[in-house]
Amino acid sequence: MEERAYKYRFYPTSSQVEQLAKTFGCVRWAYNQAFSEKQDLYKKTKENLSYYDLCKKLTSWRAKYDWLKNCSSVATQQSLKNLEKSYTNFLKGITKFPKFKNKDSKQSIKYTKDGFSWNVKTKDLKLAKMKEPLKIKWSRHFEGKPSSITVLKDCRNRYFISFLVKEEIQKLPKANKEIGIDLGLSSFLITDKGEKIEHPKFLDRSLKKLKRRNQDLSRKKKGSSNRRKAKYKLARFYGKITDRRNDFLHKLSSRIVNENQVINSETLKIKNMMKNRRLSKAIGQSGWGDFLRQLEYKSRWYGRTFTKISQWYPSSKLCSNCNHKREKLKLSTRTWKCEKCQVLHDRDINAAKNILAAGQAERQNACGGRIRPVDGISVEAGTTQLLGIHHL
Repeated sequence: MEERAYKYRFYPTSSQVEQLAKTFGCVRWAYNQAFSEKQDLYKKTKENLSYYDLCKKLTSWRAKYDWLKNCSSVATQQSLKNLEKSYTNFLKGITKFPKFKNKDSKQSIKYTKDGFSWNVKTKDLKLAKMKEPLKIKWSRHFEGKPSSITVLKDCRNRYFISFLVKEEIQKLPKANKEIGIDLGLSSFLITDKGEKIEHPKFLDRSLKKLKRRNQDLSRKKKGSSNRRKAKYKLARFYGKITDRRNDFLHKLSSRIVNENQVINSETLKIKNMMKNRRLSKAIGQSGWGDFLRQLEYKSRWYGRTFTKISQWYPSSKLCSNCNHKREKLKLSTRTWKCEKCQVLHDRDINAAKNILAAGQAERQNACGGRIRPVDGISVEAGTTQLLGIHHL
């Protein structure tokens, strides 16, 4: 059984919009208040407030401030859990230090089973403090009862709802193909077969309009209704760019997972790569991190094997024909000839071929049979493995 999220857009009534606005405000206030008290206590005594300590404070806050009772206690409790998770991820080095929430950014509310009612037959969803069910645009259906739901409002004033459901995902039929992919800037994706997926560059294509929207916003007086309208237009334009990129990444990742049984990819340290001023904008608009994440979880869902080669593997410098390693290779050099076998290589296609060969070499045993352990961890279908290529 896998946990899977189904996201839909919904259209709230005027009374539901008002109730959601109150709930967003209460959840945001509880998060910021708890965050502030955690920081103040740590600065004074070096002690930390746990989630249970904050829940006790939440009870006193609800008794002190009557307006906190306008929303469900489940929603405010979940905001405290989100704060605790943010701290945990920060201490693990996964994310940056938490920030205070503001009303101008994306808003979200998480409800557990006690915060909503779900009718399986009619598919009616009622949130706490609401009398009418939400008008949801059903684009696809799921089986079973959701364990939790999340209500989202983006900067374009669109409302979405996400259902978290545990279900058995049907594996795809086995495919006889294996692919090596290299991610680039001139072409978004290059395969070992020589196929090149062109980079859509949605941001670059919209820079002129984006510049004009930013100029319009800068000319408006702060606090005015015209500034609010200009801000909404800018957010709407950014949202269109994001939607186009997400659509491109999902379609491409689904196609690769559907067609190939094993997917071999390079490991990218995108955070370090973004420090290059000349390439940071191009890297940022590529969405490599989201693309690799999609390949990983879709491979796990559908019974594929997703392999990530070590970042230190010299895929671009290594000749895919004779394994001769070139000493230096500038980023501007797109084609090069091997000094040993005199084969002319396209830089990106050669890298994709080497990534495929490295994945195959590390997974198969001497008999070419079952996938063998790598550094004590076996690589099975539907799993992800970071391979370290030590013999090159």
